[in-house]
Amino acid sequence: MKKGVKKKNRKLRRQIRKTIGALFMASAIVVAAIPVQDVSANPDVTNEKIIKVAVTSEHGEIKPGQQNS
Repeated sequence: MKKGVKKKNRKLRRQIRKTIGALFMASAIVVAAIPVQDVSANPDVTNEKIIKVAVTSEHGEIKPGQQNS
């Protein structure tokens, strides 16, 4: 006689999936709790220092006499 198709144990799979999800969540909380230094693209710039940018025309040429304040 041929055996029937074995049923998948859905409860076990759901329990394993939830356990793995809980482990990932706990590891994410641990990683988020690690303190890091402040990161910026240009650490030398403070609020007092202003970066000036050249103003260009439609054709990409620098307009004489104009400054960005």
